[in-house]
Amino acid sequence: MGALEGFERKWLFRFTRFVAMLVVLALIAGFVIGATYFGSAVFASRDSHVSPQVVLDNIRPHTQGTTGTGVAKGTKPARAAGELQGIRLPFLLQPYFSDPESRRVLMSHIGDLASDQKQEYVDNLAEVVQTAKSQSMDVTATINEYFQQKSEAISRADIKQTEFTKMLPDVAGAAVSIVGLIALFSLILVLLAIERNTRSWRPVTREGVS
Repeated sequence: MGALEGFERKWLFRFTRFVAMLVVLALIAGFVIGATYFGSAVFASRDSHVSPQVVLDNIRPHTQGTTGTGVAKGTKPARAAGELQGIRLPFLLQPYFSDPESRRVLMSHIGDLASDQKQEYVDNLAEVVQTAKSQSMDVTATINEYFQQKSEAISRADIKQTEFTKMLPDVAGAAVSIVGLIALFSLILVLLAIERNTRSWRPVTREGVS
């Protein structure tokens, strides 16, 4: 075995295989981490939950000490009555939306949302109202403040969703490229294994292969 052939067998093949394996593992790890991060970011961007304490902190300097049940104010044109069908209104909220006018106000805020978003909207509102009542805050003012902050949160979520939608072609292209590189370096590993197994490294004697 010549010096060059010995170097190829002992070092070059091992080094190439090590580098190819390292690249494959790095690409797989990058793909998994990237997919997890992007998926988590997309899921988080859909979250429009409003913290009860944030709502109460905004109205605390102005109102405190009452739990009135007045009609909350609307910011959009009122819709037809009876549009709460299919949405479970928590018992806690029923005293505040017992008349058609207050229900129309509520529907003016959730009428354009998907069914699951509507339910999340009123559940989040119930959470805020429960906290307001426990802290003796003005519930009507709390509901109006919630309407405003929830609208802003939904708008921010919609903007993020639009941004992620625009990013999808680039993300898909990057994913395809990574998969292609993984396939390429995996092929290199296979070829190295075939080359190593088929090449005769043992010296040939007069009696044959030793």
